[in-house]
Amino acid sequence: MATAEIVADRLNLKETVIGGNGLSRIAVLYRLFVFSCKEAIQMNEFDEVTTAMNNLVIALQLHNNDTQKLMLVEKSSIQELEQCDNEVVSNEREAAVLRTEIAELTKELLVQREIRTNKDELEKGCKLVNEYPSLKSSKMKSIEVKKSLSLLEGKSNEVSDNILLKEKQFQLLLSIITDLKSNLE
Repeated sequence: MATAEIVADRLNLKETVIGGNGLSRIAVLYRLFVFSCKEAIQMNEFDEVTTAMNNLVIALQLHNNDTQKLMLVEKSSIQELEQCDNEVVSNEREAAVLRTEIAELTKELLVQREIRTNKDELEKGCKLVNEYPSLKSSKMKSIEVKKSLSLLEGKSNEVSDNILLKEKQFQLLLSIITDLKSNLE
């Protein structure tokens, strides 16, 4: 019996040393159960066997619960991964749509800037055009100036003709004066 207590103490010691690993704990409890069965057969006492069996069953149930939890965690992790993959694909699609929209808006912005530039140039041209008289009024003034110019040319011709006549008359007067002067002497 001393050897049985030593083995049981060692098994208990191993169990506390092993800690959280469920399979190792089950293996220890199984060894304890087998050892208890051998001892119970030799001594015809089955209380320790029942206790060891109950501990083993509890450990197996806990291990089964842990396994089921891990399976549920794995299943939810797979679902989360699929959901994340779907979200990544969705985000990539949205990013692609946004990139094309940005490209279109950039093109539209460039067009609007060009339109704005053209409007500014047009406004400057309009201001410049408004500073000067219209073509119709300019043509009217040009016609009036041409008429007055032709009138002035006509008067200028009359004055020139008059001056020529006066020059001839003056020349004639001078020649008459010189003739008179020569006759008088």
